[in-house]
Amino acid sequence: MASNLKFHRQSHRLRDWDYRTPASYFITMCTQGKVEFFNDKSTLYFAKKFWKEIPERHPHVTLGAFEFVHNHMHGIITIIRDPKSSFIDRKNSLQSDAGASFIDRGSQLQNDAPASNQHTIPNHCESGSIGAILQGYKMITKRMIRFDTKFRDFDWQRDFWDHIIRNQKEYSRITRYIEKNLERWERDRHNPISPNFTADEISEAGRLPWNTM
Repeated sequence: MASNLKFHRQSHRLRDWDYRTPASYFITMCTQGKVEFFNDKSTLYFAKKFWKEIPERHPHVTLGAFEFVHNHMHGIITIIRDPKSSFIDRKNSLQSDAGASFIDRGSQLQNDAPASNQHTIPNHCESGSIGAILQGYKMITKRMIRFDTKFRDFDWQRDFWDHIIRNQKEYSRITRYIEKNLERWERDRHNPISPNFTADEISEAGRLPWNTM
């Protein structure tokens, strides 16, 4: 039974949260129309190449696990310092299983505050913010894929989905979820021919699918 629940095309950013704040963010982005462009090796090459180059373009961030699956991608971006500062937040910095640092934000988010959000990238983003980073990434991949592959119509959805990772346990679970995402394709909500999630599954656990692992 397919769910009738849909995300609306509007901003759902966490209220009063500055997306330049040092923290670890779980990101999901889909291709326009959820076309399975990443089945093509050349398209996948450019998508991965420019994702891995994000820290070179934005030295205030590091990358965690990431995966491109058919028509979408998941990845972890950690902002390790304010874009305008050289100070790295060591007080709340922890280590992932892979040794990458991230920022524990559990104490700064209210216990009942939703840390997961879907929103549209505005025409102007604060420099160094998650929105600005993803906007730049989408622009360069779109340009290069359209120019150097057969897909002249390649594009991303304007929306993206983010979740502010609260602690070490959640970081580890999300990392495993990303690494196993391809194996879960038949039940993936981004798979146009899958049964997707039922209305009961799209609850707190459904919106945070790594909690069902």
